[in-house]
Amino acid sequence: MVVVLAMVVGNLSLAPNMALAATTVNPASGGTGISVDTFGGTFKALNGPSFNAENGDIEIGTHTITLPDGWEFDTDSTITISAFNDIVIADTTVQPTANSFSFEITSESTSAGSIGFSGLKVRPIVTDLSNEGNMTYSGAGIIGVTPGGGGY
Repeated sequence: MVVVLAMVVGNLSLAPNMALAATTVNPASGGTGISVDTFGGTFKALNGPSFNAENGDIEIGTHTITLPDGWEFDTDSTITISAFNDIVIADTTVQPTANSFSFEITSESTSAGSIGFSGLKVRPIVTDLSNEGNMTYSGAGIIGVTPGGGGY
């Protein structure tokens, strides 16, 4: 069985790169075609995800990205966080836990900006996944991104 892992906005019927309010979430790529037959094996690298936002839409505080059940991050890898324009993040690298990673915004942007992630590596840890899974967001708040709801 082949499964899909992505970060999309809203519910499963919304298309990638769809703008909600002022923020656009660009889903992670590289998460398609991962076979559950390889559970517990080699990690697969993802490209992204990223957030493109208007000024002040990514709020100050801690933000968390969580994998769906049945997946894990490579806890030996380092996730690099890139912020563009005047968004200020506390640390440009973080170590994920098995199922999530967090980053902290210390200053909101005063103009349009973006945050991107690289170095994410995932793998299935069970063989009974459904056809698709989505990462979820929780935390301080991103205008246009619903925490925990609808699948990301």
